[in-house]
Amino acid sequence: RGSIYPSYCTNFVKKFINEFQNKISEEWDSAIPIYFVRHYKTKLNNGTYLGQGRDPSIDNSPFKEKHLSNINLVYSSPMKRCIQTGRQMYKNKKIIKDDLLLEFNYGIAEGLSYEELIIKFPHMKKEWDKGIDSKFPEGENTQDMLNRVKLFLNKISKTIDNPTLIIT
Repeated sequence: RGSIYPSYCTNFVKKFINEFQNKISEEWDSAIPIYFVRHYKTKLNNGTYLGQGRDPSIDNSPFKEKHLSNINLVYSSPMKRCIQTGRQMYKNKKIIKDDLLLEFNYGIAEGLSYEELIIKFPHMKKEWDKGIDSKFPEGENTQDMLNRVKLFLNKISKTIDNPTLIIT
């Protein structure tokens, strides 16, 4: 059975998609990689909300992560666990701290488990169930965090010219 669209339309769409795909491939091949890495495990990675409110050190467990050999710049949240992760991964690299990379601000929910959160702040679960990106009490929501990350990426995008690692 034939297409319901005229051949000049389908040909145009096919050509457009091919050109678009080729352009993306070209841009991707010449893009400067930016890698995001989560900090190494801490004793407080225990199922409670761990954000800006607590600043634990990383565990002394052996690190098995692959280190990227082509990294020239390392940016990090100023939190201890992130700085220590960067030092473990790249002992001789300068680590540039930036407050825009701070962990999620859980406000007064910091340290609570999910179960404790929904008991203490039942409106959070109700709003999440409705698809609302509500702020943690006295904290931020995912849009706030996304805005910070976008500000950071916009700030560094004008200056980076080598593979870059971001730890948060």
